[in-house]
Amino acid sequence: AGREVTGDTLVTTGMTVNIKGNQLVNTYVIVVQGDVNGDGQVSVSDVRQALRAAVGKTELAPPQEAAADVDRAGGVSVGDVRKILRYAVGKIEQF
Repeated sequence: AGREVTGDTLVTTGMTVNIKGNQLVNTYVIVVQGDVNGDGQVSVSDVRQALRAAVGKTELAPPQEAAADVDRAGGVSVGDVRKILRYAVGKIEQF
């Protein structure tokens, strides 16, 4: 059994949602664009992780990589990092 998300609980990258119907359970992994570290916010910490991935210094788990790939071009690029940074510092309001 998981925990119910209510009120002001942040939904974060990497959380799972289970949808139950009849005897079937479908599990989905949540991806919040820009939330690379899975804390529910887009900050300089996410920029750092995305940059390390873009230059090959670290490998991200699939949900993290999807969160970092804000231009949805496949993979994490310096362009993605730039967009995450601009979002984190308030220069843009969406990806």
